[in-house]
Amino acid sequence: RRGFAIGRTEVTVAQFRTFVERAPYRTDAEKQGYSVVYDQVSGRLTKRDGVNWTHDYVGRKAAGDLPVVHVSWNDATAYTRWLTQVTGERYRLPSEAEFEFVLRGGRKSRYWWGEG
Repeated sequence: RRGFAIGRTEVTVAQFRTFVERAPYRTDAEKQGYSVVYDQVSGRLTKRDGVNWTHDYVGRKAAGDLPVVHVSWNDATAYTRWLTQVTGERYRLPSEAEFEFVLRGGRKSRYWWGEG
């Protein structure tokens, strides 16, 4: 019943870099020393050392305009808190229900992607 706003696009690597540098902040993947990447040969997800938010979904260095990946809920929450502090506006992660509402785009199907 209460409205909410959500970003039109994902947070980019460049935007997240600004946060990491200015906060300063160290992500969970950086602390752990690894993340999970998509192996294009096997089609599986696999753990790879040295991968963090500066990499894309297959583990290559990511361009600044790509969506940031390899971030945890903790990292994303820290980003929204920092953004709130810097801008003076209130930011937070969407709830599961809000995110699904956005994904559906007004459709009333069983799943956000359709019926099947």
